[in-house]
Amino acid sequence: MLARNNPEMALTSLSHYIDYERVKYAYDRTRKDGAVGVDGQTGEDYAANLEQNLCGLIDRLKSGRYRALPVRRQFIEKADGGLRGLGIP
Repeated sequence: MLARNNPEMALTSLSHYIDYERVKYAYDRTRKDGAVGVDGQTGEDYAANLEQNLCGLIDRLKSGRYRALPVRRQFIEKADGGLRGLGIP
């Protein structure tokens, strides 16, 4: 809304919109049965200390300390002969 009403205004951060309720909602919407992460942590492990983990994530996001790990791009063949891109952490 702010950007729409003030198109000449430069927005530099959205961190003030990151709060526990939004991050918890995002967590609730993700699959928990996927492969183990690059850090070896399962969804079950993360959920064991969910509030502490989400608060730590929020803190890292807001402070600028969060850095997503790089993803290696691998292409796999499709049945029709084309290629499908696959991201591997």
